[in-house]
Amino acid sequence: MAGRFWSGFVVGAAAGVAGTIALVVAGLVWFGSSFTGPMLAVTAEIPTTAVVGQPFDVEFTIRNPHDEAVEFDNFDVPDRTLDDFDVRAAQPMDDSVSGFGSRTWFFDQDIPPGGQVTYRYTIEPLAAGERVFEAYVCNHYEDCTSVLETVDVSRDR
Repeated sequence: MAGRFWSGFVVGAAAGVAGTIALVVAGLVWFGSSFTGPMLAVTAEIPTTAVVGQPFDVEFTIRNPHDEAVEFDNFDVPDRTLDDFDVRAAQPMDDSVSGFGSRTWFFDQDIPPGGQVTYRYTIEPLAAGERVFEAYVCNHYEDCTSVLETVDVSRDR
């Protein structure tokens, strides 16, 4: 009789633990999905060809296509892009911060409905070959829109 009690107890406890884990996972999924915001749109005219050591300017236009203001929180450039390109702000703005696999410029700026802002960066190719320029424009929930462009970088013109 005692063996039957303990086997029932173990099965009940295991079911309780599994149920608790399922509730925690469901709560985390709901929590994570409920804190996203409207994403910003971004355009940039990045040349498809460039020369090592010859910088060029790129304007990034960040647009808010939504009916509510959206916070433009940050502009990120991954370290893998920084291995191939030197990226510098071409206009006065706060210094960037490096860490967590990228360089980040923070803006914390609300863009009104239908509004846009433009920022200019100077980009200098560091190595020849087919290189991918990658950057992200993020809202304050860290929902990001990407910019990806393949650039054929030569050693000289």
